[in-house]
Amino acid sequence: FLLIGFLFYYIFSESVSKCIDAISANSALLSFPHVIPLDIMISRCILVFFTNTQSALVIILLAYMFGITLTINNYSQLFFCISAITLLGFAFGVLLASLNVFYPLVGKIWNFANRTLFFASGVFFSIDRIPAAYQEMLRWNPLLQLIQGAREAMSNALYFEPTINYPYICLFVLSCLCFGLLIEQASHRRLEQ
Repeated sequence: FLLIGFLFYYIFSESVSKCIDAISANSALLSFPHVIPLDIMISRCILVFFTNTQSALVIILLAYMFGITLTINNYSQLFFCISAITLLGFAFGVLLASLNVFYPLVGKIWNFANRTLFFASGVFFSIDRIPAAYQEMLRWNPLLQLIQGAREAMSNALYFEPTINYPYICLFVLSCLCFGLLIEQASHRRLEQ
């Protein structure tokens, strides 16, 4: 339960943070004419995904050694959730990193928003534990939906209320990706000047 919550949250938040820091931390690489900020963001997101997945696999192997088995009930839903959280982290990271070129305050605001998002994403609890007055509002959080969807796909002992909305998740990821890539082109031109 907690492994899925932390894995998904850290893939998202670290991808966004690494994308925001990519331009300032790799100014030497950007001096080469064929390297653009998007290349650095892609490589950082790939590294974040594999680092967190590797850590999760080590924990799963240790749990297996102690007799705790892992059952996957819905492979397609789990694959969708993993793919969507990776793309969402990249897309949102590109969007914020590109905005950070024009408005440097965006990076600082992300650090504060990241803390709030941690508690609003259901890392420690499922959505049915949230007070009813806030449930409908928090259902719009794509991170909460993806974490809950992965828990649904991997749980045979716990029952979770279905929360994942596939069209909404796809539309949200594609919107962030399109806006992020558009703004990234403008920020790339500004960095070249």
